[in-house]
Parts: sequence; structure tokens; C-alpha cells
Amino acid sequence: HRNLLGRIVIKMSTLADADPKQVIELLEAAAAEQDTILQQPKPFATLDAFATDKLDFSLRATLTDVNSGAKVQSAMRIAILRRLRDAGIYGVIQPVALPPGYPQIMPAPTLAPQPAQLAAIASNLPPSAKA
Repeated sequence: HRNLLGRIVIKMSTLADADPKQVIELLEAAAAEQDTILQQPKPFATLDAFATDKLDFSLRATLTDVNSGAKVQSAMRIAILRRLRDAGIYGVIQPVALPPGYPQIMPAPTLAPQPAQLAAIASNLPPSAKA
């Protein structure tokens, strides 16, 4: 079997307020600039699902060499991310569930004095400094 052609599918999500037609155009344009993706059959993007908070998309393309699949997918994701950022379109960040017993991340302590500290400082000032 000497045929090295292979197919890739790249899935991604945007915030729900993104224009789906614009996202599809950006995905297809990113595929068009890759030398290792065949332009026949033409790469195509689809809107796969939508919800109140996100839109899900897929980009399907045919590779000239299936052995370079991971490298091409990485290059494609970088190109897609660049195009989306340039257009002001942002992806959905999935929350990460920490396993049970994993230490919770605590917010950094504030360096600003608290009201009680400010009152204590003010009460110790000389009368001339309180004015």
C-alpha cells in the first residue's frame, strides 16, 4: 500500500457570539495556506453544534503524507489561532476539574491594607497628620 494520503479533522470551539460564517472562512483559509494539505478535494469546515455559550466547528482536510499528520495538525492549530486572534474571535476555555484530594488553588494574598489596619494606623497618627 503506497498511498500516503490521509485525512485530518481539527475540532475547535468559539464563544457563542462569533460569526459562524467568518469562523468557517478563517478555518478554510488556514488550510489553504498549508503546503501539505491537498486542495482537491478541497478542505472544508463545518459548524457542528451550538449552545448558549459556544459554537463547535470542525475542519476536514486531506494530507499529502499521512506520516506528517501530527506536525501538520500542530501547524494548522497555530495558523487557526493566529487568524482567530487577528479577527478578535476567542475560543472557549474548558474548566479543568481537579481530582478529589488535590489541593485547591488559593488566591494570592492581598497586599493592600484592610479597613481595620487602616483605622489602627490612623488612630496612631499625631493630630497634625490627621488633618
